[in-house]
Amino acid sequence: MIALSDFGRDLSSRSRARFLREHILKDAERVPDAVYTFDLAGVRTICHSFADELFGILVVEMGEQWFKEHVVLENAENHTTFILETIARRLAR
Repeated sequence: MIALSDFGRDLSSRSRARFLREHILKDAERVPDAVYTFDLAGVRTICHSFADELFGILVVEMGEQWFKEHVVLENAENHTTFILETIARRLAR
């Protein structure tokens, strides 16, 4: 489980999101069946740049099907719609 609150209560750093995404991509190469559970408990806000850099680019690089099968969002009630809209914007580019 990846506790996004470890990166702060207000997630706004594209560089932190990039670091996390790159870590996931390297891990996915080693463990193709891995599932990545992101826990958003304690996260107040997620800015567009963080969501895009982590989730949007992850979908573009790995594909929608991979994302659906390997990424789980927990405690994301306040952020789910925003994250999905960010992914949709990235895919529309």
